[in-house]
Amino acid sequence: MSIKLTKNTLRLTAAAALLMGTTALTASAFADASDMKREISEAYEQVKDYSVEKKNDLAAWFEERGDEIAAKMEDIEDGLENASDATKEEWEDAKQALSEKMDVAKEKTEEMADASNDAWEDTKEGAADAYRDLEENAADVFERFKDKS
Repeated sequence: MSIKLTKNTLRLTAAAALLMGTTALTASAFADASDMKREISEAYEQVKDYSVEKKNDLAAWFEERGDEIAAKMEDIEDGLENASDATKEEWEDAKQALSEKMDVAKEKTEEMADASNDAWEDTKEGAADAYRDLEENAADVFERFKDKS
């Protein structure tokens, strides 16, 4: 079982890895959703090391992650044009849940970007947790719909 990754996913993952000082990840790193979640978790662990001076870089990275998820959601939706009504209904429920998580992640990122130096650590952690939750849930949804779209 494997996850279909786009060039954009790989580009963003490599850029994020470079941004965070890690080695670039390859498509083979994502054999399935559990591997993808492990990689997501490892990437977000490195977010803890970001200082307040890198606030804008981190906010931009979070935004790119959200944009990639939104693009993948559009790809799935486009691919479900001829799917059964049950599959479309299942997708709508999953899409709604991901959209809600994305809204929370964006809100947390805005809080982080506007945070004072004293509030930086707490808001950074809140944004990181929200995006990690979004990405892990997205990995599950994308895995579930990879063969349906």
